[in-house]
Amino acid sequence: MSGAGQTVAAYRFGSFELDARSGDLRKLGIRIKLQDQPRGILSLLLDHAGEVVTREQIQKHLWPDKTFVDFDNAINSAVRKLRDALSDTAENPRFVETLARRGYRFIAPVSTKPESTPEPLPPPPPPAAAAKGRKWRYVAAVLVTLTVTAVAARLIRTGGSKDMVDVRVVPLTANPGQELQPSFSPDGTRVAYVWNGADGKNFAIYVKLIGAGDPVRVTRDLARDFSPAWSPDGRWIAALRDFGREGAVLLIPASGGQPRELARVTKAPPGSAACLFLTDWPHVCGLGYWGSLLAWSPDGKYLFTSGYPKPDSALAIIRISVETGEQHPIMPPPLGIAGDFGPAVSPDGRELAFVRLIGWHTGDLYIVPLSGETPAGSQARRITFDGESIETPAWTRDGRELIFSSDRGGRRELWRIESSGSGKPLRLAAMGENASDLAISPGGRHLVYSRGVYSGSLWKIPIEAAKGGVPVRVTATTARDKFSHLSPDGNRIAFQSGRSGVDEIWVCDADGTNAVQLTSFGKGMSGSPRWSPDGKTIAFDTNTTGNWDIYVIRAQGGQPIRVTANPANEIIPSWSRDGRWIYFTSSRTGRNEIWKIRPDGGSETRVTTGGANAAVESIDGKYLYYKHGIGTSSPTDDDELWKMPAGGGPAAKVLDSVRGRLFTVTEEGIYFAAGGPSLELRYLNFATSSIRNVAPLGNFAHADVSADERWALYPQSGPFSMNLMLVENFR
Repeated sequence: MSGAGQTVAAYRFGSFELDARSGDLRKLGIRIKLQDQPRGILSLLLDHAGEVVTREQIQKHLWPDKTFVDFDNAINSAVRKLRDALSDTAENPRFVETLARRGYRFIAPVSTKPESTPEPLPPPPPPAAAAKGRKWRYVAAVLVTLTVTAVAARLIRTGGSKDMVDVRVVPLTANPGQELQPSFSPDGTRVAYVWNGADGKNFAIYVKLIGAGDPVRVTRDLARDFSPAWSPDGRWIAALRDFGREGAVLLIPASGGQPRELARVTKAPPGSAACLFLTDWPHVCGLGYWGSLLAWSPDGKYLFTSGYPKPDSALAIIRISVETGEQHPIMPPPLGIAGDFGPAVSPDGRELAFVRLIGWHTGDLYIVPLSGETPAGSQARRITFDGESIETPAWTRDGRELIFSSDRGGRRELWRIESSGSGKPLRLAAMGENASDLAISPGGRHLVYSRGVYSGSLWKIPIEAAKGGVPVRVTATTARDKFSHLSPDGNRIAFQSGRSGVDEIWVCDADGTNAVQLTSFGKGMSGSPRWSPDGKTIAFDTNTTGNWDIYVIRAQGGQPIRVTANPANEIIPSWSRDGRWIYFTSSRTGRNEIWKIRPDGGSETRVTTGGANAAVESIDGKYLYYKHGIGTSSPTDDDELWKMPAGGGPAAKVLDSVRGRLFTVTEEGIYFAAGGPSLELRYLNFATSSIRNVAPLGNFAHADVSADERWALYPQSGPFSMNLMLVENFR
């Protein structure tokens, strides 16, 4: 299939994706059964999205000439089956609209994924050239260094993030439970990983093709298996098996067959509780660490893992011979550290990167040179210097950078740093938060990581008569819906959701039906949607360009328009009551303050000077309410609520404690979240200055109150899961 003259690999709409070549229809990565004729109609409608497709066009598309069937009934039946697969209805369509006596039209926003070729393996580094060529290599190296330096300087000026404009993040798996520790096959077409199954009972090794297809279980032992690592020749998948104090290093035939135990390593020192992993996570003996624990040398002769080589030693990186199983620690860790582990061998086999832990899941990256897979010196080279939470790194294909997961920025995200140690870590903003357990394909074009998320739906609770009633579910999803906002007329909801694999802006009817994906960035995070007073435009924040910025988009769909373009982070938009301004939180002065800007991006003005977050105007537009940090600058903290004249003037404290970033200002009072650990929706009455409890909110301080004050809309969390995300066009 093709659209607009371009070869298309897949169509994306809502939470669905249709593979143009195979015809597979998937919802959040899960295959949906669809017969040939409904699939053919869907393909035709997507090819002509937004246009009327007549019944005659459908007839010619599905049946060749001289075919004799009852076309009307056949088309009607096929459309019904298509709507069933999409959970759509003719009476209230989200996707397929019926046009009486004319045909059908696909009405939801559609994005396309271009056709791509199989990932090529870049040529290996060239052999050493003659002395004649060294001069030119030196010149080239200087030019590369200057280029990298210029790029790094630009990134630092734009807030220390690394944006990849053409990347796209899509779900590789979408199963319940924890899917962790991915490893690419040498040809880059398959991924081995760990999953504890739909029942959550036991971790085992699975293999999944990139693209269509279900995962195949590789190991079936009652013991838990972890950390698969594909051998360079593709013949074996190495893995660890949990035997309490010991861990068995397994070699599993990639084509299928019984695992062979290569060696056992000690994973707990004498006198400690016997452990390899904790119940729910592949932690190492209470150190609170997860990430890949096995790595191959590029020639396939050795495996690297971590263990206790002696009863009185610290955790150390161990080299294991694949031929004999013989073990050797590559170097003794210094005294006073928790240990070394998380090995990653460079593409040329000359260096080994690892994590040196100094505390509970905190440490730094180090690199040690290898000579014959043993250290060429006892001194490891330190790459990071802040002792933050950090996981096993992965080398880029050219060996110039390391990619790793860390929460150093306040969220667990992916970061990159030059392997030379000359630069500072840069955030990969396109990947979003809760990212860990990564692997880079041998060709370097794909990256897979594990993304953790609590599933969560939107619920509403009646708040009339001064007390909360029985909650009612509004949306239903295996992803997470949050930061909802009701339209001014109360008929629609804008919300942030990870249904498509990354957080995008969605809209639905007030009862949760007709959910439509409004943005399709395909990377990073987009959230905090706020309706304009006339209900025609939605403002939101997104980090898809590297930093957080404010965007606007038409409520009926269209191209998002960037409003702010400052190197600082700009978040949490809110409209003035007359719709002429958008308030937002900005860190451009070194701490969070409230600024305002015209919706067209003009006339920026700073509003507060004493530190502020999350501003909302009063109903009459005379006052601005905002959060003022007690000891921090995070908009999610338990902060004071203040107000000031919207046109400027002295500020005054209104409330001592408001949780979360959202609160609702009405004509007669303020609804806000407070309490803990179980939160409550409370109401401050302006006239009496009294505060009353309204309704329980659970763990989320993100309630939105309807204009008529009859309902409060809030998220309710479900099970936690971790799924694998595929990054296309990684570089």
